[in-house]
Amino acid sequence: MSAKLVLVRGLPGSGKSTLAKKIRDHFDVTLGMSPFHYEADKYWVRPDGFYDFNPRRLHDAHEWCREKVQGAVTHDALDPEPYAFTIVSNTFTTLKEMQPYLSMIKHVENIRVVHCTQNYGSIHDVPAHTIHKMSQRWQDTPEYLREIKYDSENFEEVLDFIQGD
Repeated sequence: MSAKLVLVRGLPGSGKSTLAKKIRDHFDVTLGMSPFHYEADKYWVRPDGFYDFNPRRLHDAHEWCREKVQGAVTHDALDPEPYAFTIVSNTFTTLKEMQPYLSMIKHVENIRVVHCTQNYGSIHDVPAHTIHKMSQRWQDTPEYLREIKYDSENFEEVLDFIQGD
């Protein structure tokens, strides 16, 4: 079984983390497996649960996330029954930001991209001008990747999309 990678992308406040957790919890309860779930934001969460963001260490946070994901997707080389997939929820505004994750998977058909399109407001108080700049540099998912847009109304469709071959 090859590792499957699910990239959940969207602007701050679009519901990426919430959706990723919902997907993970669904598979944990219904199939008895809990997919790996990583995001750069987890780097900033202290053991006491406090979110302690430091913009000067943003590169470190993304490097930490990439290392965690690399370990998860190569898990199948060590275990004949690997986790079915790994979820990464980051903004991924550009293809350059997605590329390190895409290169971790041998077969492009094992990659799913979920684009969160809602606007719930940033829980991390990302300034509106920063979100606007991110939206200006947004690059669409390339056609060779499978993508679905998530708008909070199509969760079951997203689950089917992730599980599809």
